[in-house]
Amino acid sequence: MSPTELRERWQTRLNEWRRLDAYVNGAQLVHEFIADLESLANGSDQSLTYTKAAQQSGYSADHIGRLVREGKLRNVGRKGAPRVLSSELPRRPALQVARPANVAYDPVTDARSLGVRR
Repeated sequence: MSPTELRERWQTRLNEWRRLDAYVNGAQLVHEFIADLESLANGSDQSLTYTKAAQQSGYSADHIGRLVREGKLRNVGRKGAPRVLSSELPRRPALQVARPANVAYDPVTDARSLGVRR
């Protein structure tokens, strides 16, 4: 990813969020931005198999394949040996269990947060 592509990617996100008046998780946003900067700095735009891409992104290899078939990720491999670029991978957000620190354990809330995973 070139610096120009990085700027265009984040400018597109900014315009979309502004249009939708979206509120975002600041920590997750900064995490994604830093990951993009690191891939730019390291030149780590490497092609990965679905298995390696799944390990890096947090999504399953099947999901990565589905994203390629839907055209959301590019296949940079050849027929029978698909690959995706590490810079294009979506990052699965970290799982957060819904429980404030000052409230006693609530099994109903915990059950609901487990249901969100699916």
